[in-house]
Amino acid sequence: MDTGWSSPAAQVIRDNFEMIRSFQDGDPLYVLSPEQSRDIVKRHPQFIGKDPVLIVRDMQRSGPRDGGEYHGFHLNLGLIQKPVRALHALQEFLRFLSLHHDSPNIEKDIKDRLHKDGFMGTIEVIREGAKDAMGA
Repeated sequence: MDTGWSSPAAQVIRDNFEMIRSFQDGDPLYVLSPEQSRDIVKRHPQFIGKDPVLIVRDMQRSGPRDGGEYHGFHLNLGLIQKPVRALHALQEFLRFLSLHHDSPNIEKDIKDRLHKDGFMGTIEVIREGAKDAMGA
């Protein structure tokens, strides 16, 4: 999701899009237009200033869905202003997805990782939607 602001993180995604595609492992990959992204931000203002955002929906989640909510997490790459740091965060994000692709509860895995590595704010669990983001 990218509303179209010119940012270092957006350039990192554009420069590494083929790498991102290579990690999708047959899972669907959707690239939203700036207009679609703006529509989402209008409905979910907590995304303002955080795009580009990479969103992962956990389609494998076992057990009941809480109130019909989606499960997964998103990387708020727009919080990172330095291209080298944005690239590192993207690489870590892709590494995590690759390692936990078949996890029965990727939300628990990401929460454990956030606690361990301190990525809070940059990566948020979707159904909880952390309110205070700490930029990197």
